[in-house]
Amino acid sequence: MLEATSRGDWAGYLEVAAHADLFFADQRTRADARPGTVRFTPPQWNPHLRAEYLALFTEGILPPPDPDLVFQSMTLEWYASVWDEKEAPWIAINPGTPCEAFLPAGTPQARALWRQHADGRDSGGCGHAHPHDQLRGLWVGGPLQGPVAHGLACGALLFVHNGELWNSMAHHGNGYNNAKRRLKKWWGVTSREEWASTQKRLLDADMVSPVWEFALGIRRSLAQDFAGEAEQVADCPQSCC
Repeated sequence: MLEATSRGDWAGYLEVAAHADLFFADQRTRADARPGTVRFTPPQWNPHLRAEYLALFTEGILPPPDPDLVFQSMTLEWYASVWDEKEAPWIAINPGTPCEAFLPAGTPQARALWRQHADGRDSGGCGHAHPHDQLRGLWVGGPLQGPVAHGLACGALLFVHNGELWNSMAHHGNGYNNAKRRLKKWWGVTSREEWASTQKRLLDADMVSPVWEFALGIRRSLAQDFAGEAEQVADCPQSCC
């Protein structure tokens, strides 16, 4: 985005935005009271445009998690599909940063241009645009070496599978609503207390599945017998640092 902005390549900027998760702020109390719904925060005023805009952020720009303010993740195609004349006439992607861009949103023609660049990249309606099974990380703003990076890399395999930033300290996952659905589906977690209890059990190694032990046993055997790819995979979290 920064490169496209610096050379004034707005078609290229939209192409990058179509592949990015675009987050907007939401109140946690509202999101919890009406699960599965989203509501845009009140638009902000831009004195240069003399118009209102909705602020959107890519995942590398998001602030650290806050107990009251959460972020919902959607795609450019989703925004194009839900926008109407009642919304702000502009969106701003990463406002206040070197890669900010103010894009007109108040006409069907403008939103049709978003769709043209999105080209159906809504990932089946799951709420994010980035691809899965890719190693993604921050070169700026995230630890790349040292004990913190090593600790984060212990979960790098899961981040790679989900296509999320493995070293982001301001991690918001794939958005608040999507993260809650994922926790409920895979861990049975539906409350703050259950989440705290689950984390404690994981840290205390009190949540061990025989399936996990079986898989790790096979990997150890492969590493001992063949000393090849299986050993490298087993060491992946450390090598990612």
